[in-house]
Amino acid sequence: MLISVDVTEKSFGDKVLYTGLKFDVQPGEKIGLIGRNGTGKSTLFNLITEDDTDYQGEIIAKRGTVIISSRQEHHGHEDKVVLEYIQGDLPEYVELSHIIDTYPETMGDDTRKIQKYSEALDRFVQLGYYQTEDQISHAFDDYQLDQKLLHAKLDDLSGGQKRMIELIKVQRSRGDLALIDEPTNHMDLPSIEWLEKYLLHYQGSVVIVSHDKYFLNRMVTKIVEVV
Repeated sequence: MLISVDVTEKSFGDKVLYTGLKFDVQPGEKIGLIGRNGTGKSTLFNLITEDDTDYQGEIIAKRGTVIISSRQEHHGHEDKVVLEYIQGDLPEYVELSHIIDTYPETMGDDTRKIQKYSEALDRFVQLGYYQTEDQISHAFDDYQLDQKLLHAKLDDLSGGQKRMIELIKVQRSRGDLALIDEPTNHMDLPSIEWLEKYLLHYQGSVVIVSHDKYFLNRMVTKIVEVV
């Protein structure tokens, strides 16, 4: 088991979103999350990522599990350059980059810092982050996005473009569990076909919120309904 979800109740004020929501995610499993608008499907992602801890019950992830989630809202990120935004959300990227960029100026003969710097370099290579910019650029081509948008501000992108940016981020993160919210909205057929191909070969687990039943029927192994 990769993660176990057992939410006995989640509410917003007087409104109860759901009670008795329980399911597990197994390694490599692809799950479709469905339900009417307003039933708390996107909220569940915030519970799993621990961005929202105001609920009754428990969500337990296997130790060391890397969870990556697509965002619906981008408050606080509007002025970020798209490339930097994607890189900033990659697991360990910011911490490792900070060590690699700053330690050479300050570590001197400090054995502890030298060791930490060496470990950061090894980890950066292991995660393939020296090739990140090229890989993101290739992903832009896959989704037929203009390369100029790599260096645009996030707030200058359309809603559909932001959604594709989130998918590129999730793909490059290579997490153990990817949480993807309404991936096919505002997406043309070639882009949907590319996404399907990617997800079918994705080795991690995936939970997808979507109203596109045709897409889910081709992609997922299990459906969880939030009512």
